[in-house]
Amino acid sequence: MIDNCRVCSRWGNLFFQFQVHCCSHCYRSFHRACLFMSRPCPHNNACFELGLRFKCRGCRFRRCWNAGMRPDPAMFDGDAIRNRRRG
Repeated sequence: MIDNCRVCSRWGNLFFQFQVHCCSHCYRSFHRACLFMSRPCPHNNACFELGLRFKCRGCRFRRCWNAGMRPDPAMFDGDAIRNRRRG
C-alpha cells in the first residue's frame, strides 16, 4: 500500500489522480497549473533544495510532471466544464 504522496512525500490520505497517487494539495496544484499557465520558478528550479517546498507553483508543477502526472484531456473541454457546473 502506498502511504506517501509521489510528488511531495507527505503522508496521509492519497488519491489516484492524473495517473499518480498523490495528496489533495498536489492534485489541486497540478489541476490549477494545467488550467492556468504555471509561472516559471524565480529561484532557478531550486525551491525544494532551498526549503521553499510549497511556495513555488512552477517547481511544484515540475515535480508533479516528473512524478508522472498528466492532464486529463476532458479537463480542457469547455462543454464538460459547463455541464459539470450545472449539475
